[in-house]
Amino acid sequence: MRRNPPADWLIPKSAEPTTQKPYKPRLLKPRLPTEQEKQELLDYCVRESGDTTQENRSNLEWMLFGGESPIVVFDDVAIYYGEYTGRLLVIVGDVDPTITETYLWLDGKIQNASLLKQRKLHKASSK
Repeated sequence: MRRNPPADWLIPKSAEPTTQKPYKPRLLKPRLPTEQEKQELLDYCVRESGDTTQENRSNLEWMLFGGESPIVVFDDVAIYYGEYTGRLLVIVGDVDPTITETYLWLDGKIQNASLLKQRKLHKASSK
């Protein structure tokens, strides 16, 4: 059985085939946090806890930096749907790797990403 040639409107207008390159994600390389970033994280956690005593500060410092929890920072992260570009700090739990904390720098200040989302949702639901 012989086939008819394709209709003219099916033939691409350019001589080159139109193929898209597959999307290749950018490889983000983590690094260890600087001493300044560690201090910013500790100060933020102390403020959020509401207990500014030296004992609480020491406990938080040990919880964050004294165990085996990996802490890494990614520079120049671009999250398109969240419209965020900047640094991202991730802490992975040493007991359970499914427990993570994610922090972003917004307007030069470190913020807990999950708390930001909860606050946004709370604001939206209270309107």
